[in-house]
Amino acid sequence: MSHTPTGRPIARAEVLADGTALVTIGGSWTSDDALPEIVLRGDRVRVVAEGLADFDSSLPAWLYAHCKNVRDLDLGALPDRLQSLVRMAEKRSEEHTSELQSPCNL
Repeated sequence: MSHTPTGRPIARAEVLADGTALVTIGGSWTSDDALPEIVLRGDRVRVVAEGLADFDSSLPAWLYAHCKNVRDLDLGALPDRLQSLVRMAEKRSEEHTSELQSPCNL
């Protein structure tokens, strides 16, 4: 089921029969837009893109913020560039946390 990209960011979540939360993202994502809110429950999340148009750093940041506590995060259905940007956000956050916990900073 393919949708034409919209001018605004969209995100919806549903729970599949196996308990996995399926997050579908689409539209255009820019930091100028009001970003959608979703609530994720469970420890398995799969993210897919449907009608995804252009995006800036707001989309990988939004994905990281909403999925950072998920134990099993499947980004495999997303464009490679977006997967890389989400992983970079995750790595930067881990590095920042390590710096804050360093004995020199305590």
